[in-house]
Amino acid sequence: MTKVHLNQSISKNLQILEIKFAQQIKIFVNQQCSKQQHHINYYQFQHAYQLTYPLTQYQQFMY
Repeated sequence: MTKVHLNQSISKNLQILEIKFAQQIKIFVNQQCSKQQHHINYYQFQHAYQLTYPLTQYQQFMY
C-alpha cells in the first residue's frame, strides 16, 4: 500500500467517522431541545462539538 493509498483510506475513514459523530450530535441536540422545550444550553453544544474537533483538526493535517 503506497502512502497515497494509505492517506486516501485514512481520510475516507475519517469522513465516515465525522458523519457518524455529526449524526450523534444532531440526535443529542434534538433530545436536549425536546427535554428542555427551549434553546439548547450553549455549553452542552460546545461540549458535543469538542468531541469532533480533534477529528477535523486531524483531517486538515492530512491534506
